Amino acid sequence: MPTQINLDGVVPRGELALTREEHPDERAARLKKEADETTARLKLEGRAALIRDCQDIAVFTALYLFLIGMVAICVYFILFAAAVSPETQRWSQSLLAAILSGTVSFIVGRKVGK
Repeated sequence: MPTQINLDGVVPRGELALTREEHPDERAARLKKEADETTARLKLEGRAALIRDCQDIAVFTALYLFLIGMVAICVYFILFAAAVSPETQRWSQSLLAAILSGTVSFIVGRKVGK
C-alpha cells in the first residue's frame, strides 16, 4: 500500500507565493534606515578618498621639496663652490642632468597623456 497519494490528476498545478504586505509605517522606517545606511557609507567613502588625496599631496610635496633641495645643492656645487673637487662637480652635473631630464619627461608625458 503506497504511503503517498498522487493528486496530480485531481488538483491543477499552480504556484504558491507567500508574501507579506508591508505596513506603510514599516515601509517608511525601512526606507529611512536604508537611506541612513547609504548616507553613512557615502560619508565614509568620501572621508577615505579625502585621506588618500591628502596622502598623495603629502608624498608629492615631500618629493618636490627633496628635488628642489637636490637641484639647489647641485647648482651650488657647480656654480658657487670654488673649493669642491672636480669629481664632486661631475657627479653634481650628472645628478642635475638626471633630475632635469626626468622633470621634462614627466611634464611631456602628462601633456601627451591628456
